[in-house]
This record gives sequence, C-alpha cells and structure tokens, in this order.
Amino acid sequence: MKWLNKVKRILLKTLLYSVILLLFSAILLFVIGQTETFQTWAAKRVTSYLSSQLGVKVEVKRLKISFIKNVILEDVFLGDQHNDTLLFGKSIILNVNAFNYQKQQLDLSELALSDLKVKMIHYKNEPDFNFQFLVDYFYSDTTSQTDSSQHWKINYGGLKLTNVDLRYQYLPTDLKVTPQMNYDNLHLTNVSGLFTHIDFRNDTIFSDITHLSANEQCGIQIKDLTTRASVSSTHLQCDSLYLKTNHSLVKGTVSFKYDTWDDYTDFINKVYMKLDLKDSTSVNMKD
Repeated sequence: MKWLNKVKRILLKTLLYSVILLLFSAILLFVIGQTETFQTWAAKRVTSYLSSQLGVKVEVKRLKISFIKNVILEDVFLGDQHNDTLLFGKSIILNVNAFNYQKQQLDLSELALSDLKVKMIHYKNEPDFNFQFLVDYFYSDTTSQTDSSQHWKINYGGLKLTNVDLRYQYLPTDLKVTPQMNYDNLHLTNVSGLFTHIDFRNDTIFSDITHLSANEQCGIQIKDLTTRASVSSTHLQCDSLYLKTNHSLVKGTVSFKYDTWDDYTDFINKVYMKLDLKDSTSVNMKD
C-alpha cells in the first residue's frame, strides 16, 4: 500500500501546484490587463478589426481603463466612407458608477467629450447621412424583442461637452457663409455645456441643459442656454428657458411642432411655434 500513498501524495502535490499556477496566471493576467500598455494594445487590435469590417479608418492612440470606474480614450479618429473625418476626439472619458452583469444594470456617471470634432454630411445622391453605415453595422435584431429581461437597464448619467466642433452639411447646396444662417451648412464651434437627467421614452429624448454655449459661423453666439428640453421627430419643447445671445435674452417656454424633421428646411411655412415668454425677454433683430 506504500505505492498507493506515494501516488496520492504525487497527485495531491500536482493538484496543489496546478491550482497555484492557475491562481498565479489569473492574477498575472488581471495585473497585465490593467496596464495602460496592454489596454492600448488591445484597443489597437479592436480598432484594426473594426477598420476591416467597416471599410473606414478607425484609430485610438491611447486607452486607459480603471476597473470599473472609468474608461479614457485619447486621440480617437473615425472616418466616413468618403475618406473624410466623421469624428475626431482628443479626449473621451466615460465614468461608471456601477456595473452588474447578472442583473444587466449599468449606471453611467458622466460622458465627457473634450476637443471633439464631428462632421455630419449628407452627400449628393446618397439616401442617408455619412454616419448611417455605423447605425446599420451595430444594429441588432435583439432590439426588437419584447422580453424586457433581454435588455440592459442603463442610467445614462450626464454628458459634458468642452470645446466641441460640430459641422452639418447637406450636399449639394450653396455652402456660402453669410450673416443669415444657412441651415444646410451649419458649423458650430466652441460648443460647451452640460446635459443631465437624460432619458429616452419611445422616440423622445429628455434632458436638462445647463450653460450650453456655442458660436455659429454666421456670427450668432449662444452665450448661455439653460432649459429642460424634450425633442422628437414631431416636436421640440424648452421649458424654463434661459437663452442669452449676442444681443437678446429670452425667458419662458418655447415649443416647435412639425410633421417630420424635413419640415425644418421650410421653417417659416411648416414649423408651428408657440411661445410663452416672460416680461424680461428682449429680442434684437440683429440675432
């Protein structure tokens, strides 16, 4: 029976060493996974795969993940299918409050976008804008499932914008810049502000907007926009509105009603405006 005891000892030692080796490997992988070098390497692998799948240039020069508190992306580039820039960001930071995979719950604290450039372009002879291919790629049939247990519960937190550059162009149109705003060629610079209490209900988006500011290329400046807003494909409403521009100050409630987004191209005839303004409102025709 000595040989049996000897075999048992060998098996026990082998099992013990195997467990230690597995634990050590798991710890090592966890430590390596938290290093910035490994995370950036992994990000480059993912962006390389996305580039091949989407047929456009996708780059992330630096990725840093602090499990599971925040995700930092730096020098992010995404091209469109015309070899132009769709998105370029110096810094994208996602802060996470809580994450529970079993309960399918994700609580986002804040998404901070700094020095970001976005181009939304509708090219000639194309049915959709230049970002539609992304929507088509990431769309999943699971979104049509009625079983709510299959969906993640997400608290979106806040969206903080700092020095964002946004360009909107509808081609082919006259892209000439004049003192009158060209709604087919919008270019907003120095966009900064905070969006909180973001909520999605059917096709309507709700948000509190605080101290939003921006400059448009025609010359108008939004110095401060603070309101509780809701927007959908048929209405836009701003409650408790405070809007300060170059020469005007608007306070009260403003709502737009329309049939489709396209009605904005014939704003005077197709968009119905309802205003409930306070006596302190002052509108200058220069704006």
